[in-house]
Amino acid sequence: TSIFAAPHIKNHIERLISKDVITGDLANKWKERAKEKKYADDLIKDAENGDAKALYKLGKKYLTGDEFFKKDIKEAYVNLFKS
Repeated sequence: TSIFAAPHIKNHIERLISKDVITGDLANKWKERAKEKKYADDLIKDAENGDAKALYKLGKKYLTGDEFFKKDIKEAYVNLFKS
């Protein structure tokens, strides 16, 4: 019996899903969450680079909160003001 580090397993599952070896509802949810995570990461990166639209969108995300952005009124207003 072997024990693998969690990142190793996660990366392996991602490869299998991206190659459509694993399919179905859970695979589709995994793909959708990966897209949402990439969007969140890109939004933060663009906002850090001073993109006004990204700052505005990031401010709204912090204002309402969601899976990737913890609700933070102060951070929301900082980003909205910068936009």
